[in-house]
Amino acid sequence: MEKVTSLTIKSDYIQKYKDGYPLVLRESIVDLSELELEGCVVDLVDAKAKFIAKGYYGKQNKGYGWILSSTKSEAIDTSFFASKIKTAIEYRKDFFDDASTNTFRVFNGEGDGVGGLTIDYYDAYYVLTWYSLGIYAFKEMILEALKLSVDYKGVYQKKRFEAKGKYLDDSEDFFVW
Repeated sequence: MEKVTSLTIKSDYIQKYKDGYPLVLRESIVDLSELELEGCVVDLVDAKAKFIAKGYYGKQNKGYGWILSSTKSEAIDTSFFASKIKTAIEYRKDFFDDASTNTFRVFNGEGDGVGGLTIDYYDAYYVLTWYSLGIYAFKEMILEALKLSVDYKGVYQKKRFEAKGKYLDDSEDFFVW
């Protein structure tokens, strides 16, 4: 079972998250010191520790993470990511059969329920783009979920985030398998 950190949210933002807003805004967090390492799973809670939503901590532009679920008991694991990927692929199934294209975005981050990640399709090759160290912490689960969800010729990745003030050089592991 994953370690979950409780993250207290300011009262002005609670309804916004209950209504499905996906980005965990820096200014919505009561105490930033509650955050641990990027990639940790967080339960957003109110001042009385009542559950609001589940997400992860990962700095990206204006955000400090993304909401992944409105269900407290939902595990953030390979099955979770496989379900999200399969749903996205099913939603875009017509593109796979369209003879006029073999290149499209098959997974569009928060629009498909996992902010910070996109997956593009190029004639049975997939390219995953990681937009924060936080989502990259789930790399092995997401790659396994992809492997369980699609047939592929190859998988590549691009890292589009900084760590410790330096842009990461993704050339050493651009090709995944």
